[in-house]
Amino acid sequence: MPISHLIEGLEGEQTDRVLAGPILFHIPVCPFSQRVEILLTLKGYRDQVRFEVVDITKPRDPELLAKLRGSTSLPALETEGGDIIRESLPDEPRFTRVRRWRDLCLAHPAAQQVTNEEIVKVYYDYARGAGNGALLPGRRRSSFAFEPSWSNRPWPPKDKYAPAATDAELGL
Repeated sequence: MPISHLIEGLEGEQTDRVLAGPILFHIPVCPFSQRVEILLTLKGYRDQVRFEVVDITKPRDPELLAKLRGSTSLPALETEGGDIIRESLPDEPRFTRVRRWRDLCLAHPAAQQVTNEEIVKVYYDYARGAGNGALLPGRRRSSFAFEPSWSNRPWPPKDKYAPAATDAELGL
């Protein structure tokens, strides 16, 4: 089955066409990106997608930022038609099939590399715009630090639009 079946109805109608060039913008060491690659492999679609590595140590390419409407969140799949699908799908009926597929794949044991808690705690700084261990203003330690272990740290604040948490608030 071609990958187009996973995103059928994206334009409001079903299609059986094989997408000539879906592109996955990803970070190879990111657990979210790794899960997408694992899921594509498990479903037999790995070879139908072109993988574009995004270097998070550099500012995002303006063309990529335009495609992602200013967002830096990855992974993101660009369909042949130019639509962007991210890890968060809109709560619309046309995405029901994609959400169902994603949920089933994420439940597969091969996709259970890390816990949600680990991702949230370790990638806090990245989610705030600081990649690969860069420090946010006013901070002395990165959330990517190995010590103290993420499992001994408190959860970061849930409000991503509030001021960034301090080292102390993150248990660093």
